[in-house]
Amino acid sequence: MEDLFVQFYQTYEKRLTSPGTFFEKGAKFHLLINGFSYIWNYANPIWIELDRAFQEIEPFDFSGYRKVYASAAFFEHAFIVVEWALKFPQVDFVVGGPAIRGLAIMKWAHKIPKNFHMTKQLAESIFELPLNPKRFKMVPPDSTIPKLYNFHIENGCYWGGCKFCCDNYSTQDVGFDLETLLNLPAGGVWLGTSAISPKNCNIFTQLNYSDKRYHCFIRGDSLTLEVFSQILSDIKEPTKLRFLMGVEYPSDRMLKIMNKGTDTKTMAKMITMLVGAGCKVTLSFLTSWGCLEKDDISKAAQFFRMLPDPSTYDAGYVKVQNLFNNIPSVMIESHYPFYNHLTDEQKQLDEEYKQVLNDFQVKCYESSKAKRLEQFLKFSEDKSINFE
Repeated sequence: MEDLFVQFYQTYEKRLTSPGTFFEKGAKFHLLINGFSYIWNYANPIWIELDRAFQEIEPFDFSGYRKVYASAAFFEHAFIVVEWALKFPQVDFVVGGPAIRGLAIMKWAHKIPKNFHMTKQLAESIFELPLNPKRFKMVPPDSTIPKLYNFHIENGCYWGGCKFCCDNYSTQDVGFDLETLLNLPAGGVWLGTSAISPKNCNIFTQLNYSDKRYHCFIRGDSLTLEVFSQILSDIKEPTKLRFLMGVEYPSDRMLKIMNKGTDTKTMAKMITMLVGAGCKVTLSFLTSWGCLEKDDISKAAQFFRMLPDPSTYDAGYVKVQNLFNNIPSVMIESHYPFYNHLTDEQKQLDEEYKQVLNDFQVKCYESSKAKRLEQFLKFSEDKSINFE
């Protein structure tokens, strides 16, 4: 009996025109999610459309396989594999990818089927494949539709020191192949890294912008600022780049507590420089810290006054903790003072901070993790999944 590798994809039609996205209103595209493989088709997966799996339009028969590996970037991917495990108790299902960090801490995690397993290993190590082959391919159904996909360039975050973050480990260089990236399908490309390291920032001067747009996480620190001040003029089409930067809390005291490794002036300079060059910039902020002081509120307002007009960048905020059914966020390696329940005094300070964010047009984003947890509970109820 053979093993099988499953990779999910989704087909979307862009209904709205909103900042921070790759495609225009009305565009149809495939969302290809890279769960626990850096190299996709080199591991020879079968491609399964997520919506068809949810609706059971195409029944899948796994009875002829010994073990099925499934890539789970989002909770939804794992939900489907749970149901498969219930339907095929004689087959072992192994799920890898970002979703397992959330699954592992859920209250019902110990009740999932015995033939459902989670792994922190990568597909490459399981299948003994090289991390960066030049035979990287992507051939999902209907190659004429633009793709939104990930191209892995680094493991982790080069800083790796923020106390609240689950990616608190330093970058491992995987030696990505730039020529392969240049020839991949048209569409939108997530450059896979938790925060690109300064030594790899030169990639932005070499990308193929003719049929692709790129998103990338970036740090607003002094090293990255220095590199971009040198290369920004050499980037051919900066308007096709979107950088996502976690500001978290814009006061130097809070940045020091969370070990962010930068300060508000440096981040403001970085943001101003990128916006001035025509790059798209998305900033993220966190609320409900539980350790604010009154002066932090005024410092946050001062930070926004250092930035360009709010219409020139996008920004949103979520809670540093998700209190959905008292389940903490997937950032499980984090600790005090970031995940305590807020006192009345801290709640008041948090409201004042959120007012500052609202004043400077920072949007409140519902936590996607909490929404996906809610989706799972509804899904399990609809499907009558019994975890007892």
